[in-house]
Amino acid sequence: MTFKAPACPQPDSANSRLEAELAVLRQQLDTIDTELVDLLCRRAAISHAVGAAKQGKIDSVFRPQREAALLERVAALGHLNMPPQQVQAIYREILSASRATQQQEHVACAGQPGSPAHLAALAIFGSQPCYAHSGPSQKALAPLASGACHAAVVPAPNPGTLAGAQFLKALARSGCKCIACTHHKGAAFWVLARETESLAPGCTLFILLKHNATTQPHAHSQAWHSALATALAQAGLPVQQCTPLAKKQTKNTATTMLLEVNCLPREIFCSQQCLHTLEAVLAPFCSTYTLLGWCPTLGEQ
Repeated sequence: MTFKAPACPQPDSANSRLEAELAVLRQQLDTIDTELVDLLCRRAAISHAVGAAKQGKIDSVFRPQREAALLERVAALGHLNMPPQQVQAIYREILSASRATQQQEHVACAGQPGSPAHLAALAIFGSQPCYAHSGPSQKALAPLASGACHAAVVPAPNPGTLAGAQFLKALARSGCKCIACTHHKGAAFWVLARETESLAPGCTLFILLKHNATTQPHAHSQAWHSALATALAQAGLPVQQCTPLAKKQTKNTATTMLLEVNCLPREIFCSQQCLHTLEAVLAPFCSTYTLLGWCPTLGEQ
């Protein structure tokens, strides 16, 4: 008896064509990946040179105004194949790696690992910094003020609560500033640092006003609010919000308020002149004031 060997299965021509097509596309991706890595390495070399030029001249390499402008520009370059949100997400991590070539960043976060402030910090600073977790917001100020951290991320304080009021007063005493504000998953956060960039059009200014009811009996009245808002608007600094700070029931007649104003764009803009104007405008309306910072809004992270 003779046995006939089974016929070899014929290759599926459709699968063969698919594999051939995928091989060509994957080769194209490999080529692009090689080019991307080369470009990223060139970018890192330039970033390292920028860091060398800054050496000893600045405390932190994080520049929110510069990064916000860059993210807005690259988002405009996106199209259907790469939506703006995806472009920005990739570039945030590129910026994180670029800053790491200049400085090992240390960022304090209110709360524990995985807290809303920590997640917001990751969205802003990326994966490269070393993150320290401080517990309550006020405790994030200590490592920042001492120089142990370059920045801190805390929930935006509510001046109408005692905890928020205490934090704002502690921030004023610390000398640290709010350098950016952002939203993450619907919640607002402040980015704090020991130094700020130059005041730029479009920034929000946070100011702590203090006035005494004995020497300024009409302070905090509706007329006072209207006059302050009018004076600031005429100076190109319209009021966004003015909120009294919560305080314990004491005989202290002083009232402290958190004032938020917007710096309007104008044809000729000078940061120092704008701050001098602010000082002149506020002088009749309060006994003292502390500038807590000015910052761009980074948008939803």
